[in-house]
Amino acid sequence: MHSARGSSSTGRSRAALSLATALLIATSVPLPSTADGTFLVQILALSERVELALYYAKTALLAPNSRETDVYVDEIRRLVLAAEGGQDQSVSIADSAERLLASSDDVATDPRTQAEIEASLESVRAYAERIVEDVAALPRTSAVSRTDALRRIHAYLLAARGGIPFALPGLADVLASLPNAERTASPGDSLQDHIDRLLPGGTLHLAAGTYALTEGLVIDKSMTLRAAPDAGGAVRLAMGIGSTSAVISVAARTPDPLWVRILGVTVRGGAVGVAIGESGGVVSQAPVTVTIDTASIVDSGGIGVRVASGSADLIACDVAGHREHGLVIPWTGEARLSNCTVTGNGTAELLALGYRTSGGVDVAGEGKVELRGCRVASNLGTGLRVADRATAALDSTEIADNAQDGIQAGGASAIHLRGCVIHRNRGFGLRLLSPACVVEGEPTLGVPFTGDVTGNSNAIPDSTAVDGNEGGDVCPSTFALPVAGD
Repeated sequence: MHSARGSSSTGRSRAALSLATALLIATSVPLPSTADGTFLVQILALSERVELALYYAKTALLAPNSRETDVYVDEIRRLVLAAEGGQDQSVSIADSAERLLASSDDVATDPRTQAEIEASLESVRAYAERIVEDVAALPRTSAVSRTDALRRIHAYLLAARGGIPFALPGLADVLASLPNAERTASPGDSLQDHIDRLLPGGTLHLAAGTYALTEGLVIDKSMTLRAAPDAGGAVRLAMGIGSTSAVISVAARTPDPLWVRILGVTVRGGAVGVAIGESGGVVSQAPVTVTIDTASIVDSGGIGVRVASGSADLIACDVAGHREHGLVIPWTGEARLSNCTVTGNGTAELLALGYRTSGGVDVAGEGKVELRGCRVASNLGTGLRVADRATAALDSTEIADNAQDGIQAGGASAIHLRGCVIHRNRGFGLRLLSPACVVEGEPTLGVPFTGDVTGNSNAIPDSTAVDGNEGGDVCPSTFALPVAGD
């Protein structure tokens, strides 16, 4: 096999230039317009510009001829005098340093660290001003004066990068002063303080024990909240059920999407266990993606998991004992549950009211839910209610022993059932709301069903079977759902 080879030093230099440019594109992030939760992003964006400008300055000094030097000088001008790919195309490196200094008060840290960060940024601003001054006046006529200017620029860029012993601090020193990307909390600590000090994308490890919360936690940055690998016991986040807030609220406060992972914890109490896509009744401005893995969400005064917007993945979770519902998707949210249980939700008081729903899973609006290998059982209400234009897809899922219907559908909703068992429910196995399906003495519930139900290989026994549904299998009886076969 043959390969082409190039012997031109210009070709090698331009290849290095392309590589460095690709590095900048791959690692740069837009400069945000606000400082709340994004200070690290601003620091990293400026650090990347300084690092790449430093590379170009060194390469320009080593260039074999003036033509190649000019190529790298142009790249230095572009990086130093204006931000490439940022939200503001006219921001110089000095202006970026000025903005960082102005927003440093928003960094959640102690006063001593705050002073160190401000001192570092003050020196970075001074370096940046000298760099901008030299770059703006970088001469092209005299090779000697241009070389001297490049050496000064290289030295100031090194200083701005920081991390040099016995020198004024720079960007590396700011990063070293910031909160850690990984933190560990113990019972008695302020978890909100840990979350606020955690860098975006970081991990908060929770030591074993009960974290008694007087206020709900608000997560507005991408991060992982998990039981520490060596916890050696249960990790519980607990609030009183009389609280009006969620134990955990995950919401984006800027247009930037965020993701959150919650692993191996028990969430107990609160008005809601985990609220996704909203905080304090305000819906997120941007998409939110939450993964809850091997967790228990139990005993709230209202709802276990509420997905107002965005999406949630629940894996091997228990959602149990909530006063109203285990899972609610009221508008446009999406939830996917795998190998989860939704049990014992709802209360006799709500069940007796008749005009308020309670039970396992409730999906309305244009919400979407998927249940795979799950069990929705023993809820004081309907196992799964689907209304409006919502959709539900169930695969290999059991819906059993609920105080009302196994599944109840109204409006233009759509349901797909595959390999499911719906049995031993006090109402119908599957009720499609219509005048023909109103039980005597029961108020009319919801908008009549005009949607679609599809499925195969399901078992929905009627009241004559040993483990049948007391109200019957399907209502109206004229609806022919394929419950067996391929």
